[in-house]
Amino acid sequence: MIAAALYAMPWAARAQTVEIPAALSEGSVPAAPGTGAQAMFVLGFFRGSPYTLSHARDILAGTSLTPAFESWCGLLPQVDFTNGTTVDSLGRSAPTTMCLPFQDPLSEQRQPCRPLPGLPSGRYSTNGGAVLRLRGWFAVRSPGTYTFAWGHDDGMAFDVGPVPVFAYHDGTAPRVDRRVLRFEAPGLYPFQLDWFDSIGGALIDWYVAEGEHPDGELAAGGFRLFPTSDLYPSGALPCTRDCRRCALPTPRCDYASSRCVACLDDRDCARGTRCERGECAVPTLPDAGSPADAGLDAGADASLDAGLAPPSPEGGCGCAVGNTGPARHAALAAMLALALSRGLRRRERTLLR
Repeated sequence: MIAAALYAMPWAARAQTVEIPAALSEGSVPAAPGTGAQAMFVLGFFRGSPYTLSHARDILAGTSLTPAFESWCGLLPQVDFTNGTTVDSLGRSAPTTMCLPFQDPLSEQRQPCRPLPGLPSGRYSTNGGAVLRLRGWFAVRSPGTYTFAWGHDDGMAFDVGPVPVFAYHDGTAPRVDRRVLRFEAPGLYPFQLDWFDSIGGALIDWYVAEGEHPDGELAAGGFRLFPTSDLYPSGALPCTRDCRRCALPTPRCDYASSRCVACLDDRDCARGTRCERGECAVPTLPDAGSPADAGLDAGADASLDAGLAPPSPEGGCGCAVGNTGPARHAALAAMLALALSRGLRRRERTLLR
């Protein structure tokens, strides 16, 4: 019973401090809240593999002799995943914890987890040989000291840009590891989280607390799951659910739907076109005769600026008196020159006779 209890509850390791320089920030924090981070989940062909972090990374890179059985890419709102064999770092299960991709809903699970919409299922339980990579930006809204904590079973690694923050290279029972990070400045910081499961239980979560909390219970330190509002996709991983990258003529990634599109907003389109449902299109002009457009002063002013006659009032006529724009001057000058030229040619012919 004691062994089972130790297996079920993650244990903690004392944190170390990592300095994060302001130069690693890739921009200011957007006004809009984040939507999550991109993820790539690969299910290995051989059960129980990989056994090490380096092997897991080879599988992700496609350079391992172990072939990938299936893969999935998408947007994850937060990091709190399990295969149902253990609780997360705060001792919680569903609905907080979510089921890992490809998890078999009929497999025996001692702890419930919440299926995330859009995740494929049916071929993963224990001993599945799973590898997960998350990449994106996380927001630091105020400079200072923060403690990151990760619950993991088996190995994992976390990097901020080129700075390795933490790594656990081998298999393990559920445990919690922490690092204290000091940020010189606010901003968006790039990160990569790699995790793998070889045999038995599977768990990966990511918690954060303000200040230094190198040890003690997570609940007592004010830890919370790293919030969705502070996670932003960076486009570093493939876009579509079958892990394909975007290319012309649809080079942009719609992270919410995991599909490639031609545009995300009007800035992606040429002048005179607008982004509508992921495609650049010429905007539909309103019907000039529609009741909604009748009697608009802005429409009348626009017609005068364009050198056109204003619309005729009801029961009368309209003209463009006083409309002497540059285009109109040029047209009148051309007509006058043509008339003078014709007149001179007629007079020359008369004199020759």
